[in-house]
Amino acid sequence: MNLPSDNTFNFLPIGGTGEIGMNLNLYICAGQMLMVDCGLMFEDPDGKITVNDDQVIVPDISYAAEHRDRLAGIVI
Repeated sequence: MNLPSDNTFNFLPIGGTGEIGMNLNLYICAGQMLMVDCGLMFEDPDGKITVNDDQVIVPDISYAAEHRDRLAGIVI
């Protein structure tokens, strides 16, 4: 999917939108992207939140990485 180059405003929820943890949203306008709320989540197999390093869950940022030349900023 190519980035729109016109002035339309697009919202692309990458992960965890509306949830606790793993949030990542892209706002796209005029061919530029703003990445907002770069979260992650720690979870064990039972669904309980934990802090084990091997259970870190992060959103798939491949779309943003493919278009990194258009990334205007990151708001954490």
